[in-house]
Parts: sequence; C-alpha cells; structure tokens
Amino acid sequence: MNVADKRSHFRLHADTSAARRWREIFLKEHQMKYPKRTRIIEQGEHTSNLYYIIDGIVEYTHTDKDGVENLIEAIGPGSMVGIQPFFQKAPATGSFIALTDVVAATLYQDQVYAHIKRDSLLATELMEELCKMINGLVTQLFAHTKSADDRIREIICALCETGMSTRKNEYLFIGLSQSELARITRTTRTTTAKVLSKLKSENYLDTVYGGIIVKDYNKLKQLVTMRKP
Repeated sequence: MNVADKRSHFRLHADTSAARRWREIFLKEHQMKYPKRTRIIEQGEHTSNLYYIIDGIVEYTHTDKDGVENLIEAIGPGSMVGIQPFFQKAPATGSFIALTDVVAATLYQDQVYAHIKRDSLLATELMEELCKMINGLVTQLFAHTKSADDRIREIICALCETGMSTRKNEYLFIGLSQSELARITRTTRTTTAKVLSKLKSENYLDTVYGGIIVKDYNKLKQLVTMRKP
C-alpha cells in the first residue's frame, strides 16, 4: 500500500479526496521519525511548522488546570498536525504526542505560504482539513453514545487500514498493548480485555504479548460496518 493511501474508512480516517495537493507536496519533503512518546508539539508552544503524518498514530491531548492530561483525539496517517498554532500564530491549545513510532513530513511557514500563493486551491484544501479536524472534535463530544465494544472494534479496523498493522503469515499484527488500545478508545484496561476476549472467542483475532493478531479482518470489518448507525 502506498503511504499516500494509508487512510481508514473508520475513526482514524482522513478523507481520500481532501488535501490531495498538500499530500503530494509533503511527500516530496524530508521525512522525520519521531519515536514513541515523543512530543511533536507541546501545549502552549508557538510553532511555525506544519506537520503531515505519513505513518503512525499521534495523540492530541489537552492538560487541564488541574494538571490532568486528557486525550482529545487519535490522529492517523494522511492528517495534518498543528494547524491551529500555525495559522492562528498563538500557543498550541494541546499537545501532539507520538503514540507509536511516527513518520512525518514538515513544511515551514514561508514554504506553506509560497505554495498557497502559487496554487489557490491549496487554501481550500486547508479549510477542508480544518473542518475535518473540527468535525472530529465534535464527534468526540458524543463518543459516549457508542459502546466500548463498538469503539474498540472500529479502532482495530482503523489500525488495520492505516498501515499500523504488519503481515504475520496470513494474519495482521497490531503492535499496541491493551493499555494503549484502551487509551485511544477511551475505556478501561479491564473493559478492553473483556471485549478482546469476546472477539477472540468468536475467532476474529488473537491476543499475544505486545499486540493483537487479527485473524479475519474482512469478517471484522463486515461486523463493524453492519453495526454502524
């Protein structure tokens, strides 16, 4: 699968029609690797860089006045990071942290504006990207309307589709711990274990040390699609 096509139909999605021109630009730029837990942008930081996620998962978090860090969204490949502090020229309202090892490309402020000056449609794509991000945040406000089972199944499908899985014989391996999976699905470690145990008993997947083996992705995807409202 080409890096430009690592886009999920589920929760970590980026619309395949959006930011097409930007994607082509970013993929020509120097790519940086950010090890797991690296803070790409810190809350309160000013930045003149715009990032494009090529591979991996980034957490978007906000630390409240009591010092508690809350997960806002999990961002997958095909998405831009840092739009708010970049264009608002204000401190970042949240932190962007590599949940897994992340590969991203970066453009500096003068590069971004030079590209927009040459191609006005790039500005439209940025507006679409911003609307997508806002829509994702609004969706998270109503995340409680989905059961933990549904959220976990959707995330597993998203991880398979966004290239976060590796082929292991005829199966797909997702290298996330159950605690990490619980975090990005906003549920407890105990609940996650119960849901995975149920999926295991139904022969959709298997759990191993350091991750999950998806045994029948197409069957799991069909189950998730049928359960969508």
